[in-house]
Amino acid sequence: MRFTTPQRARFELLEIYSEPIATTERRMKQPETSNALLSEAEAAVILGLKNAKTLAVWRCTKRYELPYVKYGRTVRYRRKDLEAFIEAKVVYQATPKGGRA
Repeated sequence: MRFTTPQRARFELLEIYSEPIATTERRMKQPETSNALLSEAEAAVILGLKNAKTLAVWRCTKRYELPYVKYGRTVRYRRKDLEAFIEAKVVYQATPKGGRA
């Protein structure tokens, strides 16, 4: 990203957030290691959130127990924590004994 003015910076960020998820994932070139620290925007892409600030709301309200790393004002998420969070939210529905769903 290259910013020349605050308005341009905002425009470029809006372009990134309005792109389809697959395009954004390719642009960010996410690390493959499970201990890699990801930004809010990268974590939002992995979780399929439309707005990266949703994670800030979750942290503030303690809505979900999603671990994060904070140093100064910087907040990062570990890939393995995101994957564990997704796995914990999977719902399996049992089929009734009659065999019909």
